[in-house]
Amino acid sequence: MTVTKIMSRTLALCLLCAMAVVTATAQTFQRGALYQLLTANGQQAMTLDAKGRLALEKRDAANPGQHFNVSELSGSWRFINPFNNRAIRTEGDALEAGENNGSDEAQLWETETDGKFVLLIPTNRPEMAAAVTNGNLEWLPTAERQPGAAAQGQSQRQQGGTVPNSVG
Repeated sequence: MTVTKIMSRTLALCLLCAMAVVTATAQTFQRGALYQLLTANGQQAMTLDAKGRLALEKRDAANPGQHFNVSELSGSWRFINPFNNRAIRTEGDALEAGENNGSDEAQLWETETDGKFVLLIPTNRPEMAAAVTNGNLEWLPTAERQPGAAAQGQSQRQQGGTVPNSVG
């Protein structure tokens, strides 16, 4: 074998190993499962109220407004409440819920794992991350965040319990 072939094979092997590591550490969500988006302390959940507004409320497994399906779209994620078909989206400096729309880029999110927490980063504003400050949902520039910052949250798959079939 020539040196070029050996180097080519070594490079290809290194690339495959790097791809395997990236894939193994990528955030995954189970299709069809219900998830709660929780603050770092696990006490509050992102909640879609009856009027379609997002807020933080005390975690409640029976509240359908606190449960989201997560679907992948072009390497990004969409968080959709299946009980009223509304998705989490960005609008200017606000975090809101909008009608589920596959072509709405403001509904696409990337996740970044930071220790045991997950940051939600909008694909249309990658310099920002969803944050909780003084009990309110807001944006935090990703460059300013520190480990353990309020922007950290967690997604937790709903285990057991029952969730009503409709918002009411």
